[in-house]
Amino acid sequence: MLGALRHPQSLAYLAGSLFSIIGTWGQHVTVFWLAWELTGSTSVLGLLATLELLPSVLAAPIAGAMADSRVVSRMLWKIFGGAL
Repeated sequence: MLGALRHPQSLAYLAGSLFSIIGTWGQHVTVFWLAWELTGSTSVLGLLATLELLPSVLAAPIAGAMADSRVVSRMLWKIFGGAL
């Protein structure tokens, strides 16, 4: 696994992913902090958290059913368009 880090493309991908994750979490913290500062309401924070997770919660059963009912390689081909 560490052998992949010898390739410049892998290091570039890792660095890009790291900055992306830091940016995403920075945005989450900022939005929740702003919501708290503007409203002071824990209910608003709960609503934001619910709305943030709702797409994943709704998509997970559908994706799970697709994975259970179809050949995985064919499904991956459709999802990623042959990029694998």
